[in-house]
Amino acid sequence: ANQPRPQLANQPRLANRRPANRLRANRLPLLLNRRRPLSLRPLPPPLLRLEGADVGYGGAPILRKLNLRLDIDDRIGLLGVNGAGKSTFAKLVAGALSVEHGHLHRSQRLRVGWFHQHQIEAMDPSDTPLEIIRRALPQASESQRRSRLARSVSFL
Repeated sequence: ANQPRPQLANQPRLANRRPANRLRANRLPLLLNRRRPLSLRPLPPPLLRLEGADVGYGGAPILRKLNLRLDIDDRIGLLGVNGAGKSTFAKLVAGALSVEHGHLHRSQRLRVGWFHQHQIEAMDPSDTPLEIIRRALPQASESQRRSRLARSVSFL
């Protein structure tokens, strides 16, 4: 008989009303003391920092004196003519190349997925992402595969 009235978005909330999903005060310390698993915590900034870095393949450096900081909310694009160092930079970030001179600081938990520019030639264009995951994870259950696929998709 005494049902709460629905609250419209533009109405101010009354101070004496408590939302039904509000945590009880006695449970709050339990929730605050829980630590999220390391894999679920956000990575601390910076993800990657280059200081005076030279990068190359043993001869003259392809990229010289790089000073760069990448944080978790940064989005970058690599544009340039052939031979400008786009692939070299991508290999450096992915860990396939190391700095020849200068410093590279990388978050210990940073994992970089890298799709090589020539990898498309080895793929079947009729495959779906789920079919590729099925081949990569043959022992996994279907729900594990779908979960893995969902974690790997990013929307920019």
